[in-house]
Amino acid sequence: MEELNENDIPRIANKMGKFIIIGFFIEVFFVIFLNEPLVNLLHRYESLSKSDPIEIDMLVRSSLSSLSLIIVALFIFKVNIKDIFSNKNQIYELSLKTKIKLTLFFISIALFSAIVSSPIMVAYTKYVSDIPVPETTLFLSIFAILVAPIIEEILHRGIILNHLKCIGYLFSIIMSSIYFGAIHGIGFLHSFIIGLILGSACVLTGNIRWSIIMHFIYNLILTLIEKQFLPLFSNMSHNIGKLIIGIILLLIFLITSIKDKELKELHKKMNIKNIINQFKKDKEKYIIFINEPRIAILTVGWIFIQLIPLFMLGL
Repeated sequence: MEELNENDIPRIANKMGKFIIIGFFIEVFFVIFLNEPLVNLLHRYESLSKSDPIEIDMLVRSSLSSLSLIIVALFIFKVNIKDIFSNKNQIYELSLKTKIKLTLFFISIALFSAIVSSPIMVAYTKYVSDIPVPETTLFLSIFAILVAPIIEEILHRGIILNHLKCIGYLFSIIMSSIYFGAIHGIGFLHSFIIGLILGSACVLTGNIRWSIIMHFIYNLILTLIEKQFLPLFSNMSHNIGKLIIGIILLLIFLITSIKDKELKELHKKMNIKNIINQFKKDKEKYIIFINEPRIAILTVGWIFIQLIPLFMLGL
């Protein structure tokens, strides 16, 4: 990781500020002009259920706006696409076996986080917007599995995380996860946790290929739970389905990792003590970055922009 002086950090913050400003306008454009047409287009002008608008907003609009932001980011950050998919930023050399085991662990944690954060979404849709939590259509399920992971990983891990990693890997993971959570509206908490997981995968492997794979597998599991698993057990809730799959994956990880020397070595390098020490070492750089007024204002503003359509849907 390149060494920075104090003058480099405001420059990085300035680029991020420009990126967020343009993101404002893109989000406003999508919210005001494209949300309703997208609903009609994807459902071929058929009658819509009450949950359709929020489903479109949470998935399709966020992905399309992310695609627009990728184009913007390529110019602002002067990103080399090849670097995003290369191993040049890899911290540790991990075997395929270890990557698969970590995937089992990370996805189990992601499923548990979905259970914890789901009451927030249920409460919002019930008491604030009066819109039921949507059941994903087949088209949007395919979109979520095959398209969204690629677009979102390129933007949030491939571009934002990589742009900020020179300030600190921990910092880049957290900040990119905040933006990832913000773009998912009321799913912020769950998406923020998923962002931490995918960001860690990206940093550990050195590129976004494995975070894309992990994102793809996670979305696939959620879809299979809803479309295949739950119909077999009519009295089972989504959260129980997630809990069962999460426990199974975690048990497989624990059983296969008991004597894994590579994972033990990785744990020594990434234990809480080392993470805290690294945080203390990079703390001054974090403060300089966050003290840039436009960063704080625009970050809060971008989160607010993400929530606007949800309040509009509740009116």
